[in-house]
This record gives sequence, C-alpha cells and structure tokens, in this order.
Amino acid sequence: MLRAGPLCLDRLGRTLSVNEVDVPLRRAECAVLEYLLDHSERFVPSKELNRTVLNGSVGGNAARNQVYELRQRLAAAGAADSIQYLRGRGYRVRWPVAR
Repeated sequence: MLRAGPLCLDRLGRTLSVNEVDVPLRRAECAVLEYLLDHSERFVPSKELNRTVLNGSVGGNAARNQVYELRQRLAAAGAADSIQYLRGRGYRVRWPVAR
C-alpha cells in the first residue's frame, strides 16, 4: 500500500482510492502512478516513463498521454493537483509517500 496525501494505491489489487473513494484506472495509468509514487523524491522525465514503465515500445508522447489521462481521473475524484510537472525535469507526486 502506497499513501501520498489523499491517494492510496494498493499495489497487489492494482486499485486506487482518493479520500477513500475508489477511482478506476487502466493498467498503464496504474503503472505510471505506481512508478511516480516509488520515485516521489524526484521528478521523473517522460522518456524514463516511456522506457521503464511503458516498455519503450510506444510513441514519444505515450507517457504524456498517460499522465494526462491519469490527471483527468484524479481531478474528477477531487485530487486535481496530485501530479506536478516541471518543464525540462518531468513529473512527480505532490506529497511524500508513506509506505
């Protein structure tokens, strides 16, 4: 179980809850969120997400597209600012992670 702010990701069940409300995620979105939570101490570049999480077999915008979709789901659940972006550096989860 990974907790960061209002987010709670169950690694085994591959389920996300925001403020204790279940949020459905596709497999790739869940994998991206899990990677960002695992590396919450730093910004993760899009290229790294493409290479390590999305198996490098997809186009250059794949990570950006997955993060966009993930952000849309988080915003609908009331956690719009959960994923930060810094130009030239990448993405990170806004809050520290409790494992």
